[in-house]
Amino acid sequence: MLALIATGAPGFDLVASGFAANGFGEHSPGNYTMFAALVCEVVVTFFFLFVILSATDDRAPKGFAPIAIGLCLTLIHLILIPVTNTSVNPARSTGPAVAGRRLGAGSTVAVLDCADRRRDHRRSAVSGTDA
Repeated sequence: MLALIATGAPGFDLVASGFAANGFGEHSPGNYTMFAALVCEVVVTFFFLFVILSATDDRAPKGFAPIAIGLCLTLIHLILIPVTNTSVNPARSTGPAVAGRRLGAGSTVAVLDCADRRRDHRRSAVSGTDA
């Protein structure tokens, strides 16, 4: 659905855009390295889980958890979009990766391609044929 909407803009190239896939290096808006992207994602995920667990604790004031979690999520996006095109949502990361894979774009595709190559290599080793 989003691909259909995005391709309606004049001059939009779905493959060249990467379809909002997360990434590092050339797929990062700021050209951050894989290590920098990983550190950012791990630290921010830890912080987000801390806020969620703290806001939903029995000792926390009732009714304020959605505000704290929503503001934290906003802050996470403001920090990480320039670094990795953050998602904080595995479905939001996987969707562009799968779509990008079919279209030949996206940095997460490299991980999926590596997994495919390993699977194909294992199959060929078991069956005795070249994949």
